[in-house]
Amino acid sequence: MDDRLRFTLVDAPPFHDPCPAAVASLVRDWIRGARQEGEAPGAEGQQQQASEGENARLLFGALDLISKTSSTETLLVFVHRKRLFVNRERFILLHFYASDSASQSKLKDQKEVGFVYFTASSGMLHGFHVGAEHRGRGLMKLQFLYYVFFCRQFDLLALDTARNKKPLFAKLYHQMGYEPCCVDFPFLLFEVRSHIAEGGPPSIICYVLPLAAEDPVWASDPKRETKWEGDTSWNISRKTALSQGFVVLDGSSDLGARIREQGGGLNLFAKTTWRLPGANAVSRRDSLLEALSLRAR
Repeated sequence: MDDRLRFTLVDAPPFHDPCPAAVASLVRDWIRGARQEGEAPGAEGQQQQASEGENARLLFGALDLISKTSSTETLLVFVHRKRLFVNRERFILLHFYASDSASQSKLKDQKEVGFVYFTASSGMLHGFHVGAEHRGRGLMKLQFLYYVFFCRQFDLLALDTARNKKPLFAKLYHQMGYEPCCVDFPFLLFEVRSHIAEGGPPSIICYVLPLAAEDPVWASDPKRETKWEGDTSWNISRKTALSQGFVVLDGSSDLGARIREQGGGLNLFAKTTWRLPGANAVSRRDSLLEALSLRAR
């Protein structure tokens, strides 16, 4: 990584001002506690000990989005320390709110633009959410950008993800240089642009075509750690797919058969964790983020 890129990503993250010292201190304590719990998970009562201000959403910074017309939209970023899942593991959530709405009334009454969440111990990425009315603007990539900057500021590695079966997440991970740890569930992702009305903005429809694995590990090694328990095929319902903004195709359908004949599409993998395999992959991600940061400040 060259000096210019290091300066862009570490010394000048896209925050309006340095994060408040008190909030940063709480975040560091939260991360320290997560690592201690990871080292001694059996310590009696340790995982249930409440931290100061736990579950509160604290203003951390802001992200300016610069449009093609050079207009600026500001998103306020709130940090949220929360325990999730059965094992009550410590997580960090970054919530993004439009600055004009978040300041007018109570935050709990506002509808957020989106959020990203990850483990507090290492920065392992678990996922994103972008509100339906804000999709199609590339905000998931910008949330990813802010997530990496945040992890750098607090010395979190941010090199891997949790198991994922959402095609659009897989696309982002692939674009950022991550590699799948399991290739048992391949699929093709196609994006088709169409215009709802003449002269109107294009609408993007994502099609997912599940493929058969060439050599599925679950067939010969059912105890493989990267396999989802009991999974030997795709099991995403059509309703779930539509809620996530894509359509699952059957390979035997006319459209599915035509797509396979024409070739193309992005070959990705579902139901797997993703990981940056080495220093070169990390450098590639940083280069992509440098270019992406031109849309923000």
